[in-house]
Amino acid sequence: MRSAPRRWGVRTPKKSGGHCTPEPPAPSRGNSSTPSATPGNHHRHQPTAARQRHGGRRSPQQLVLREVRTIGLPTRRIQVQPADTTLVNLETIFYTTEPAFNHTTRLLGYDIDIIAHPARYTWHTGDGETLTTTTPGAPYPQGSIVHRYHHRATNLHPRLHITYQIRFRVNDRNWQTIDQTLTTQGPPTTLTIKEATPLLTS
Repeated sequence: MRSAPRRWGVRTPKKSGGHCTPEPPAPSRGNSSTPSATPGNHHRHQPTAARQRHGGRRSPQQLVLREVRTIGLPTRRIQVQPADTTLVNLETIFYTTEPAFNHTTRLLGYDIDIIAHPARYTWHTGDGETLTTTTPGAPYPQGSIVHRYHHRATNLHPRLHITYQIRFRVNDRNWQTIDQTLTTQGPPTTLTIKEATPLLTS
């Protein structure tokens, strides 16, 4: 039986991902000689682990989130006034400094700018209650985030969680917002709640 003639008179390499590359050897996990994936070129024969290592088939949002998790978003320690010790039924002020996150990196051959802004602050007061705000608050006398403790306590540990909204752009193009948010947990502080004793004066 006659074999089909070669179309161009030369051996034609097998196509993969839109351009011609030699057909890779049979894949196996741990085969470091498998070609790396590039944008728009995902090798069918590339092992799954290698695809994930090189970002294959991951969306830009997933790649950005992975980069942000690797770097780490800023945390903040909760600030309390009065510091260290406050009184039962006294308006105790919570605040922090507003964090900022700006990062530029290169992923899969593209320049990526990433910014993260606090979308929500969750104040864990240490007595089982929480407050949620969109601002970092401020110290006295502007203090707008306050909490009243109703019982005496020692060694309470208020802490602050910050939820970030992340945006990114590729090669200085339009900014894109990632639907998924990331939350950080700041270190706790120690607070004692005392009860004031009324005194009669003449």
